Amino acid sequence: MHGLGEGSSPNRSKNKPNNNRIRMKLSRIALTLIVAAGVATPALRANAADAGPYLTLDGGVNLMQDVTIAPAGMPSFKRQMDTGFRVGAIAGYNLNEWVGLELESGFMYNGFKGINDAWYGAVPILGNVVFRYENSSGFVPYIGAGAGGAYTMVEGNGTDKSDFVFAYQGKVGVAYNISANMAVDVGYKFFGTADQKYDNVKVKDVYAHYIGVSLTVKF
Repeated sequence: MHGLGEGSSPNRSKNKPNNNRIRMKLSRIALTLIVAAGVATPALRANAADAGPYLTLDGGVNLMQDVTIAPAGMPSFKRQMDTGFRVGAIAGYNLNEWVGLELESGFMYNGFKGINDAWYGAVPILGNVVFRYENSSGFVPYIGAGAGGAYTMVEGNGTDKSDFVFAYQGKVGVAYNISANMAVDVGYKFFGTADQKYDNVKVKDVYAHYIGVSLTVKF
């Protein structure tokens, strides 16, 4: 029994340093977690602050490419379009400082070149996803894409027809934060639709290029 007691004493003395090392490691891990939490908390608060709804109103020039007119049983032909305009409203929600979701509508108008009082119009209804690069400069570049539908119409020269077709768009621009809750931007949008049919006439190759400005209010 005495020999066993003598043999156990060195083991106990060896365990004490081991326990101390374990406690030191646990303390370091706990300290690291506390520091990490202290660093992460402001970032999480910042992300939460960046999330929220916003409203955008925009307007500008709408340039349509030549459209293709395809009457039933007759050769198709190209028709040039006059410079027009586009106005819109966007209800959006920023999920964080990088990504936002939008519901967009508005109205675009372009006349048919060489045909008095004849014009083409569209009311887009689109869901967009927008990616932004927030930074300390106040200038925020963004890029986005959307899809949905468009209520289209052709009027004038004895014609008054409408259709509803698939529509899509891409957009890019740069916004400037003039305050914490307000921004202005200059942007470009590419808009396109599926073929449209008005009685026995199809309208194809409907592509438009928008350049304009907008005002955004964050809530």
